[in-house]
Amino acid sequence: MPSRVADIYRVVKPSVRTWSRPVAVVLGAWIVAVLLGAWSAPEIRAFLVERDELPLGEPLVEAALAVEGAAEAAGLLPLRRQLESGVQPIKRPAIILGRKSPPRPPEASTPDPLPAEPEGQVQAEPEPAGPGERWVSPADEGGDRVERILMVGASSIQYYLGTELERAIKGRYSTISVHRKGKLGTGLVRDDVFDWQAEVSALIEEHRPQVVLCQFGGNDAQPILVEGRKVSVGAPGWEEAYEERVVAMAELIRDAGALPVFLGMPIMRDKGFTGRVERVNKVTQRAVERTGARYIDLWDLAASPDGGYRIEVEVGGRRTLMRLEDGIHFTRAGAQYLAENLIRRLEQQLPLVPDDDLAIAIPSRIDSQARGRSVPHLAFVPREVPPEGLPVLVLLHGAYGGWTDWSERAHEDLRRLAKRHRLILVLADGDPFGWYLDSDEVPGAKIHTYLVDELLPSFARDLPVSGPVSMMGLSMGGHGALITALRRPGLLTSASSISGALDLAHARSRKQLQERLGLYESNPKAWHEWSVLHRLQSDPDPGLPIKMTCGREDKVWVQASRDVHRVLVDAGVEHAYVEVSGGHTWEVWSGALPDHVAFHAEHLHHKAP
Repeated sequence: MPSRVADIYRVVKPSVRTWSRPVAVVLGAWIVAVLLGAWSAPEIRAFLVERDELPLGEPLVEAALAVEGAAEAAGLLPLRRQLESGVQPIKRPAIILGRKSPPRPPEASTPDPLPAEPEGQVQAEPEPAGPGERWVSPADEGGDRVERILMVGASSIQYYLGTELERAIKGRYSTISVHRKGKLGTGLVRDDVFDWQAEVSALIEEHRPQVVLCQFGGNDAQPILVEGRKVSVGAPGWEEAYEERVVAMAELIRDAGALPVFLGMPIMRDKGFTGRVERVNKVTQRAVERTGARYIDLWDLAASPDGGYRIEVEVGGRRTLMRLEDGIHFTRAGAQYLAENLIRRLEQQLPLVPDDDLAIAIPSRIDSQARGRSVPHLAFVPREVPPEGLPVLVLLHGAYGGWTDWSERAHEDLRRLAKRHRLILVLADGDPFGWYLDSDEVPGAKIHTYLVDELLPSFARDLPVSGPVSMMGLSMGGHGALITALRRPGLLTSASSISGALDLAHARSRKQLQERLGLYESNPKAWHEWSVLHRLQSDPDPGLPIKMTCGREDKVWVQASRDVHRVLVDAGVEHAYVEVSGGHTWEVWSGALPDHVAFHAEHLHHKAP
């Protein structure tokens, strides 16, 4: 009788081949896993980016980025997109890592776009109305505010920068919905790889955004097709061709009823790449300004104080790396830092309503005849405005700066101060070297006329004002506030200067002033007419309350402030003068801001009806 045990354990003939060897099984499973991982790389990356709680989060994201990039380069992901586009009509809602894609919202009949500003269009003059009668706050029901945002771009929007900016927007504005679409390795140059024009058009139709945030450029510093031939970056025709791509995207968005907002690319670790990105940014900004869209610069946020590549950033009291190992993409902490600062810059450009009860930043523009262009300004308006309206305090910036300077350094302080003192604070633009004077020598250099004859009258049309207006400024802006008061008696209720450039003759060697007023030696009269010190020496009665603050270590302008102070003292003119520790710095200017706002509030509310 045969033994069953022997049958069970009999030796297999070595000539018989088998595919069940452990090495072959493991190797086959590994190959399958790699292919599946590469095929699903975008979903894996998205899963990792969205989860803070995972250990080794950033190394895993970097690994996922590498896998996704390799899959893209190998043609696996392009093949997948082709297959998906073929089966899209019969495809069920995708389930990614256990999450069903959200249902498509019901389509609105028409989008609610922000007010467009087509080039060359003259807006109709609004009907005059009493203070507070026609003004509706963005926070009010039916107010003009953003509620739907679409974010599009390449890998930065797809990865940490996009996720953290989306998170920051939703955390600050609970009424805003955000839809984000990023695609690794894409841009506006290679529409044969990914057609962003078609994609954005479809996304706008689906989500009906009022604002579209775009960031392209990191992958666009490459040859571009012009009439069937390749034109290299830097060659004649490249910038013009790329500019037209950006213009086409901006116009597509505007024609769909949304406001295009383009984010510039940040500085990169590789110097060669940085140079190419700078070129792309320059062309993008020029194209955006052509269309009346908005451009927000990120360069300084990602750069060190000396303008170089920034390595570390402090978030939540902890210093950490700003970029991932590739020197291009941001770490989560770096993206959080950028998102926090981007929120401020978005409020400078868009009517956004935070969930708190502080004043709202309301951007606006004036088509200025005095300056020959559309000029922006930013108003901080308290949420509670009485029927009679509120008084206005205008803040002027210094040289080398612009209308956003005060917001960049003290945005939240301005929101608090406007609420606390029941004032409307307006940040005005005076050009980096406009000096708040009028010049016939430089086109568009009638800054004084713009301030008093265009900007101030616009408040009665566009803001809930009560009438009284005061003015303050720093450095060049301190000169602007006081010279406006002296040249237009009775216009302002009060004026103040922080580190003011109050003696123009002291700046006679500055080229920007020479261009506007001529050489001091040949035309001193023009210089003295626009100089605070010289006008007060001729007539020491300013006719309104004045306050001056300057740093004792300010080597440029402290003597001018002292000279003006001495003229007023000798004439027996009551005024406020303070010297503080510090130089010609933002520490002095930001530190003096609350005191100056309080000074003006006292006089404005005393005069207000």
